[in-house]
Amino acid sequence: MPADMRVRLHERERMSLLGLALGASLERALAAAGGADLPRGAVAIEAGTMAVTIAFRGDEIVVRDGEDVPHEAAVRGELTPLLELCAGRLPLAAFLRGAVRTSGKLGLVLRLARLLAAAQGAPVSA
Repeated sequence: MPADMRVRLHERERMSLLGLALGASLERALAAAGGADLPRGAVAIEAGTMAVTIAFRGDEIVVRDGEDVPHEAAVRGELTPLLELCAGRLPLAAFLRGAVRTSGKLGLVLRLARLLAAAQGAPVSA
């Protein structure tokens, strides 16, 4: 991972709660992950009326409201389990009961979940 890797919230002032939570979790994850290999591509996440796309691009991770950016994988479901995912916990029970669904490249979703899990206990970068 490049030393100057950063998280950028596209139009932060208009960002949904889901986007802000994901952005903060990704900042903590970058601080904790060290030289970890980051996912490549984009993941759309949708909870209720909120949708966010996370794009891993070279030296930055861009979090953007909506699903207007092409993406290779998608995660859709109820807000509570998706916020658990933001907190670095993989809510397997929610996946099993159908409250959270994935489509596209499952490996990309799992790598994102592993990155978010690295955020546990790490400080948010300024």
